[in-house]
Amino acid sequence: MFWDRFYHLCEINNKKPTPVGKEMGVSSGIISTWKKEGYFPSGEMLIKVANYFDCSIDYLVGRSDLIKVQNSEFSSDEILLLEQLRTLPEDSQSEIMYLVNYKYEQQQKKRGNYTESSPLAEVQNNNIAG
Repeated sequence: MFWDRFYHLCEINNKKPTPVGKEMGVSSGIISTWKKEGYFPSGEMLIKVANYFDCSIDYLVGRSDLIKVQNSEFSSDEILLLEQLRTLPEDSQSEIMYLVNYKYEQQQKKRGNYTESSPLAEVQNNNIAG
């Protein structure tokens, strides 16, 4: 798990694991150890990697699929909801988006803020059309 996440971060940053290790002050031998299935580095090393890539430790250890949540105003429940939504099949995601849009529009109508082109309506329409 850790190696897959570390390697993915290297790839999306157009870097190779061994040079990244050198930049962090980690030997190539330790980088090789990271490739072992089930291996997780120490907490200190996780912090070093997370700081290098500016990502969450939860992502590195597989507790989250979100690489980074920047100054998030999301609650832990909202983050969990998004993570769960991502695991559902596309048709189920579309159903949930339809329901959320419906509830959102009801609330906007109560407040007098409703418009036909709400952001969620556009997402819902795109999901139905696609």
